[in-house]
Amino acid sequence: MRRMTGRRVLRVAGWNAGLLACGLSLVAAAAETWLRATRPWRDRDWAISYVPGVMRLSAPHSESRWTDHKEFWQVSRANSLGFLDREPPSPELARAGCHVAVVGDSFVEAMEVALADRSHVLLEGMAAAQLPHLDVVTTAWGVNSTGQVQQLPMWDKWIRLWSPDLMVLLFVHNDFSDNARGDWTGGGGETELDLEVEGPRIATAHRTAGGRIVLRLPGTALVPREVLVPREREGGWAREWPAGLRPWLLPWLRHKRALLATTRGAPGEAPSSIGSGSGVQPGASAILPSPDLGFTAFALDQWRERTQRAGSRLVVLSTHVMRLEQPSAPEEEPFERLVPMAEARGIPLVDQYGYIARRGGDPRDANWPQDWHWNPQGHQWAAEAMLEHLERNPGVCGAVFDAAWTDSSSEAEHLARNPGVAASDAETEGSQTRPAPPPTVPWQCGA
Repeated sequence: MRRMTGRRVLRVAGWNAGLLACGLSLVAAAAETWLRATRPWRDRDWAISYVPGVMRLSAPHSESRWTDHKEFWQVSRANSLGFLDREPPSPELARAGCHVAVVGDSFVEAMEVALADRSHVLLEGMAAAQLPHLDVVTTAWGVNSTGQVQQLPMWDKWIRLWSPDLMVLLFVHNDFSDNARGDWTGGGGETELDLEVEGPRIATAHRTAGGRIVLRLPGTALVPREVLVPREREGGWAREWPAGLRPWLLPWLRHKRALLATTRGAPGEAPSSIGSGSGVQPGASAILPSPDLGFTAFALDQWRERTQRAGSRLVVLSTHVMRLEQPSAPEEEPFERLVPMAEARGIPLVDQYGYIARRGGDPRDANWPQDWHWNPQGHQWAAEAMLEHLERNPGVCGAVFDAAWTDSSSEAEHLARNPGVAASDAETEGSQTRPAPPPTVPWQCGA
């Protein structure tokens, strides 16, 4: 038998490697073609508008398409105000029943699930069946990539007009960082950076030279520079490759990256945001670098003062992600940071993680496999936890509202007529009183 020379061995090995690579490429191309052909759509679309003095929202009556390209493909429609919710009832109808208003970030916006599966809609249905005497009506006010500081203008412009009996602040672990950050630099598409706004794009909190925290409110004038439609740009097969396989490859790639970081002795990469469509994989650390917690305490003070003035009750709903990961130091757990803040201000706290555990469920089943956001089961558990709070505290319904704080005048006008309230409510950066903004119409942009 003739012996193979070294050159011949290399040639055969090269042919074998080439054939293997070609075979794998054909299999990958076939899988990519099949996955793309069977997907409901390829792009995420989200038409937005900027509401002067508030922030950017979905364009009124626009449709948003959201997907992780693997688990969900969801279409949502914005109401006339720009929130992904049902059209709100008239303020008079809301006041006639027990109005529960839920405010939060992308967990409340809930672009991942159908409207009928969202926690506030489920809560309204459960309450109608189990607590009909309370006549519960719910509304949702969710904007992704926001914390409690950024959400304050939503109360000032809209929520207070509906006089909620119960105001629910939904808390996620990255809210501490959101409350401490500066102006908006992302979260809804790079085109947001092309906005020209007089003042910040979103409410921010700042420390003065004397250490006092003041609220800087969003600009009221806008110069649009382009249509604001964050979306995945179509760039052909070459640019998007492997769009079909990517959702299946990401968990493996993230696992390898985490192992590499551990091998090098680098700290684990914590998700800095769980805004819409982030695709942050559960299992990564939910513990963020320690932000300035004073800004979150400031935000809670602002919400407490506003709701007390209007006659509303306030409650914090702590999402399950607040306790999913155990830090090296217990006091660094987001939930443990939040509890003393709420207790010091007399704000009740509903712990979704604790509710799930008491029911014998696994909190990890509340979110999507590759995303921290609630899946339908997570929304179901959130609704059940809030229903339990209503059952134990029926007195939150039937609030007596102060008409002086729930009419159509601006919050700034109320503050001017009531100088005895906390001065920090009327301040912006530089300790200047915020003037009442002129009537404006949100600039809308099409999809």
